[in-house]
Amino acid sequence: MKYTGRIIALLAMISSSIGWSTRHVIKYGNLSGSQIILLIIYATIGWFLGKQYDKAKFYSEKDILTGLYNRRFVYDKFSKLFHRSLKNSMKNSRLYKKEIGVAILYIDLDRFKLINDSLGHHIGDQILTCVSERLKVYADERDIVARIGGDEFVFVLYEAQSDQIKNKVEAILRALSTPYFLEENELYLTVSIGISQSPDHGQDINELIAKADTAMYRAKQQGKNQYQFYIEEMNADTLERLELEKHLHKAIEKMNFFYIINRG
Repeated sequence: MKYTGRIIALLAMISSSIGWSTRHVIKYGNLSGSQIILLIIYATIGWFLGKQYDKAKFYSEKDILTGLYNRRFVYDKFSKLFHRSLKNSMKNSRLYKKEIGVAILYIDLDRFKLINDSLGHHIGDQILTCVSERLKVYADERDIVARIGGDEFVFVLYEAQSDQIKNKVEAILRALSTPYFLEENELYLTVSIGISQSPDHGQDINELIAKADTAMYRAKQQGKNQYQFYIEEMNADTLERLELEKHLHKAIEKMNFFYIINRG
């Protein structure tokens, strides 16, 4: 064929992109033109499917808006990686006689709904993107930053001790409270952060995130724009509140109410 050399070169280029070595191309160098064209089609389809797989994998693990890891990654794949890493960290801590911990920061934006309702969701999306970029600045090589809800983020710190956690959390609070200039709007934002640590608060990522979430709500109750470390009393308060809600629902269903009349 007149263009056999060029076709072989094209096949070599496509083949290299899907992992074929040069010997695959040389092996098929004496094939007819129609056979080479079929190989090119095959290689192109393989390349396309590979790209689609990479894209599907990206969106299965990453948040489309911010590019951070998503909820599925944190609660599924990362949970397994975390468990293995935690076991290794605990082994090293005993070996070197030093404390190695993992901290979970549960970050929630204060009054974010107000921004969405007053300025529109497009401004809210820009805020979320800006917050993500600011959080990534404070992530070390092994740290994980994820967006797991509308305005909720999880920041995982590896091998972090209490002083290091406090310094990083305070730096994050300052960074996220810096004004946001978006479409001629000067916006101020604060966040509430709850913190849990392993192994003190558990050795399972789901348990640690739940406890960090509980601590975050305590930070909101205390006035927002602050952080709180998880303590066991918080869980007792949460259980008591859930029990009270359960009894209230039952009372509403059965209309078990009575009036107290004060005639004094």
